[in-house]
Amino acid sequence: MNLMQKPLADEYHANYQKYFDLVSEGAYLELLGQSSKETVRFFETIPSEKLDYKYAADKWTIKESRLTFIALETGNDVTPTSKGSATQVDFPRT
Repeated sequence: MNLMQKPLADEYHANYQKYFDLVSEGAYLELLGQSSKETVRFFETIPSEKLDYKYAADKWTIKESRLTFIALETGNDVTPTSKGSATQVDFPRT
């Protein structure tokens, strides 16, 4: 198996160090796959009647947050609007 290496500290902004510190050493692609499955399982535990909940008027619902995660992971250029529908957004491509 070809293992990815953690990026060197000069390859990302220092603000992201706390996130890199949370990642265990090992097969990063395997860890990413495991994390993705855990995230899906977590969202599957949320009752459907709570998907439209938001803790403040100007915050996204759980459903809107999920849409954003999916858009970011798949590269689709959609994000929720304040009305709960989706709109086209230009995400930066790297």
